[in-house]
Parts: sequence; C-alpha cells; structure tokens
Amino acid sequence: MKLFQYLYTPFFVLSLLLFLFLDTNNNLLFYTLSALSFYPIISIIWKIYSNFDNNINLFIYDLISTLIISLLVFANLYKMNGILDPSGQITKEPIDMIYFSIVTWTTLGYGDFQPTESMRITASIEAMLGYIYNALFLGLCAGWLLIKYQTNLNNKTMK
Repeated sequence: MKLFQYLYTPFFVLSLLLFLFLDTNNNLLFYTLSALSFYPIISIIWKIYSNFDNNINLFIYDLISTLIISLLVFANLYKMNGILDPSGQITKEPIDMIYFSIVTWTTLGYGDFQPTESMRITASIEAMLGYIYNALFLGLCAGWLLIKYQTNLNNKTMK
C-alpha cells in the first residue's frame, strides 16, 4: 500500500510535463489532469500533518512532490493563455512557463515576464500559495527539529 502512495506522484509529474511540452489544445484533458493532481497534493499535506514522525526522507519527498506538482499545474495554466515576454509579445514556450511559475511561486518578481491580463488572478493565487507553502515548510521543519531536539534531550536524561 505504501508503494502505491508514492507511485502517483511521478505519474502526475510526468503527465504534467508531457502536457506542458506537447503542442496540444486539449483543455478538457488538462482540466481533468489538474483536478486529479490536487489529490496527491492534498493527500501529501494530510499525511504530513497526520503522521508527523521522525522519517525525514519521506517528509522531504512529500514536500518536494507537492512543490513540483503545484509548479507544473500553474505552468500548464500559463501555457493555455501565454505570458508576456520582455518585448511585450505573448509566449507559450514551456521553459518560460516553468521559469515564470517558479519566479511567481517564490514571489521573486524579476519583471522580465508578466502574466497576460486574463492570467493576473492566477499569478496572484500562485504567489499567495507560495507564501503559504513556504510558511508551512518552515513550520514543519521547525517542528521536526523540535521533535528531534526533545528526543535527544529525553535520551540524555534517561542515561
């Protein structure tokens, strides 16, 4: 059962990458894939909070999986309508979409690419989710370190 829990993440990552790099306008397929990709995101977040144990490897895998899937979903959303490149032209290049998604998620805002008018709300939502994700990430890391510290402290006092 545990193996199945980690098989869907590579499936969604590969599916989103294929959809991003293939030149297709199948919006129904994309919307279905995007809706389904929220299942691993939500289940990973639920698993992190419900089974917060000392297994840092699974913890890191879950956080990175959630991040990659989220970035690729947004990159695919941007590809549907395009973004404005530095010259003001609309581009739909997959690498530019991934780059713009990362810059927006991290709220770096270099200014070289901009969302089109129809994608401004999407970019704002991605930036807010990036803030929330970073706060969750730091909180979970701090919680994990606190658990490790308390475990080490308890082991020392028992000796």
